[in-house]
Amino acid sequence: MKSQTSRGSDEDTVTNAVKKYIQGDLACLLKEDYRIPKSQLEPYSERLKELFEKQPPHTVNQAIEMIAEETGIHLKHFRLRVIP
Repeated sequence: MKSQTSRGSDEDTVTNAVKKYIQGDLACLLKEDYRIPKSQLEPYSERLKELFEKQPPHTVNQAIEMIAEETGIHLKHFRLRVIP
């Protein structure tokens, strides 16, 4: 049995798809216009890559600390991802 939250988001997805179809036919429905969030670290990505190549962190906590020192951005442990 699905939770109320997932059921609500499924209904929202269907409702949004129907609205898109009504507004602009099938082409509008198939258009990919997903919101892709930008990382706060994006402006610092090259600098962080260089830093981590010179001094690779040994733990996630060390990486978080290095990022905070370099950028002033304090990440939670679960927010840290691999920098592409």
